[in-house]
Amino acid sequence: MKQLNINNKIIAALMTCAMCLCGPVTAQRSGEVDVDQLKVAFVYNFSKYFSWPQDGKWLEVETFNICVDDANVANGQFKTLTGQSVQERTIRLVDLSQDDVDIGTSCHIWFVDRANYRSDLKRLEGVYGNSVLTIGEHPGFVSQGGIVELVLVDNRLRFKIDADLAEREQLAVSSRLMSLAIQED
Repeated sequence: MKQLNINNKIIAALMTCAMCLCGPVTAQRSGEVDVDQLKVAFVYNFSKYFSWPQDGKWLEVETFNICVDDANVANGQFKTLTGQSVQERTIRLVDLSQDDVDIGTSCHIWFVDRANYRSDLKRLEGVYGNSVLTIGEHPGFVSQGGIVELVLVDNRLRFKIDADLAEREQLAVSSRLMSLAIQED
């Protein structure tokens, strides 16, 4: 009986770790998962496994700002993040297509979706030096100057991280997160 109790605790601990890494994802049909929900879960979890500088502008910001450039994205799955808490701040979703916002001074995370990829690549250089975590879903995003790229591999959502760029942007990446990232050759 004691062995069974220990096994249950181990299983519970493993499930908790899996939920923390995968985030709040719901099943649609017989185990099928909505990829958009997964992307939101990944972005939310990245906000927990990256650390921003503890000085300067980020001390003055009361909310944790996740910026998106498309009203459809903002009103879709990302809306579920609004009001949640991360790094002792409440998440605020900023729709860059509606709000006149300077990405470099207002966004902790900037999610670059496929729809606006081409125009956003031009704006990407403008955020360098501002400690903005850029996350994109377009193939080659990391090689074109983004920090995190979401990648679909064998029907699984994975990610690449440019750790050097993150460091230059004064963003600390958890070693646990780096161990889960796709490693480039």
